[in-house]
Amino acid sequence: MDYLIKGLFTLIGLIIAVLLLNIVCNSFYLFPFIKIEYLRLLPGILIGCGVVIAILNFMREKQYKRDEIHLEIIKDSLNKFFEHLENLNNNRIIWIHAARLIIQVDNLIEKIENPEIKESSKLLREEVRIKLRLKLSLPMNNEGNNTLGRKSLPLAFFYGLHNWTEKAEWSYVECFKKAQRVSDDSSKAPTYSTMLDPFSVISIYNFLKLPENYFKVFDEVEKLGDDYKIGIGSGAKNYIDSYPKIENKKVPNKKWWNRVFS
Repeated sequence: MDYLIKGLFTLIGLIIAVLLLNIVCNSFYLFPFIKIEYLRLLPGILIGCGVVIAILNFMREKQYKRDEIHLEIIKDSLNKFFEHLENLNNNRIIWIHAARLIIQVDNLIEKIENPEIKESSKLLREEVRIKLRLKLSLPMNNEGNNTLGRKSLPLAFFYGLHNWTEKAEWSYVECFKKAQRVSDDSSKAPTYSTMLDPFSVISIYNFLKLPENYFKVFDEVEKLGDDYKIGIGSGAKNYIDSYPKIENKKVPNKKWWNRVFS
């Protein structure tokens, strides 16, 4: 709406300028070195410019509204996407629908032109990705302690098997046989498979993958100064000071590491 108002004020200003120019052209000859015929062309030129500016502002306002609508659709789609998968649902149809949702979300993000709205949509996407990475993984121990790291879901999960937690050690041959069986009658051929669609799995795990420049945001992070040695930051300061002493520790961002720990 702001763009439209600015466009209207611009057009009004140009109209006033045209009226003043008409008065100058018809009543006074303030510019004897300029032919009066050329001055009389200015009102039409200014009106044309005003119309173009008004049209551009209208189109910009229309695109802004469209971007806002896309953002709302993205927000709603990401919520549905997360709801489909947060309970470790390994239903084939649900995974296909979830994969379609995330592909549509990425397509909508690409269509957004306003930089602030595009950044907001990417932040929403990032938030869902982090939450879903925790949901689609298991704690390293059986007590649900996240501090010991996370491990992958077992093969039985992706074969769509019920009680897949009890079949965590099954081979793909065992999983495949169970996924094809829909009846205890061995004489009947299987009529469907519970296996997750491969393309849906690829799409969702591509979404979960961290981008290559994930740690680039830390390039501007400065190291903690000596003023953190006391107060609530002392523990964090002691940890950071001791961190380079840990052996065989992988460095996620070499540039950041050298600046902070050098």
